[in-house]
Amino acid sequence: MSILCSFLRQCGEGGTSKKAQVPFAEFIERDEQATKSPDRLKNPHGFYRDMAQKMVGEYQAQLKEFLANTQLLARQPVVAPTLKSACTLCNDGLMPAGGYCSCEVGVLRQQIAEHQSKSAGATA
Repeated sequence: MSILCSFLRQCGEGGTSKKAQVPFAEFIERDEQATKSPDRLKNPHGFYRDMAQKMVGEYQAQLKEFLANTQLLARQPVVAPTLKSACTLCNDGLMPAGGYCSCEVGVLRQQIAEHQSKSAGATA
């Protein structure tokens, strides 16, 4: 029981390891899977310390993989969709007499203009 108490002290009040945020519940779950007969452990302190260090290493590896994938996604260019107006009444969403057309491009242009006017009004 003193082994678990020392691990709890290392985890802190939140129940997670400060180094890699390993939840204590996962540590207990791993303990139940890995330790079939805890009475037969010759060095329980070392066993639990090594198990915790392995879990921290696994979490750090998962974090590195996640960050690498995120960086790869961040490097990929974002391409805005191109809308082509099939409407014969307007010129790229703008009506000849002024205003916006009711086609898809015209509605999008109107939404952008309203957003820009709200943004300009908020910064002024």
